[in-house]
Parts: sequence; structure tokens; C-alpha cells
Amino acid sequence: MTKLENMATEEFKKLPKKKQKEINNVKRIINHDPKHKVHLLLEFAGKKRDIADPWYTGNFDETYEDLIEGCEAFLEELGV
Repeated sequence: MTKLENMATEEFKKLPKKKQKEINNVKRIINHDPKHKVHLLLEFAGKKRDIADPWYTGNFDETYEDLIEGCEAFLEELGV
């Protein structure tokens, strides 16, 4: 079992990612996600979409706001 497989199946309650592509890569590495631990970060804020990469969009403010919104909702989900 790889370190990621072990962490995803045992250590983490949730594993937030910024993009669907990252989720697909994690699921490929761990072979599945039966406990539904891997999520888009913005799902915790009620939005099912990727966080845009400001390198390509040039909109650093929008990315920053998305990250703040997603992180705050994720922390709330964890009860922190």
C-alpha cells in the first residue's frame, strides 16, 4: 500500500482537492474511493467546480476568494 493509499483509507476523514483532475489522479493511485473521502474543496461551500488556476486566468483575486471560501467551509465541516 502506498503512503497516499494508507492516508486516504485510514488517516483522513476528508481529502479536499482544488481540481477534478487532482481527484481523478488520487482515485487512480488509491484505486477507488469507497468511503467518499476525496472531494473538491469548493464542495464544502456548496459549489461543485474547480478552483481556477490564476497562472492561466490572470485572476488571482478570484482564486484567492475561492480558496478562502473553500477552506472556511472545510474547517466548518470539520468542526474547527
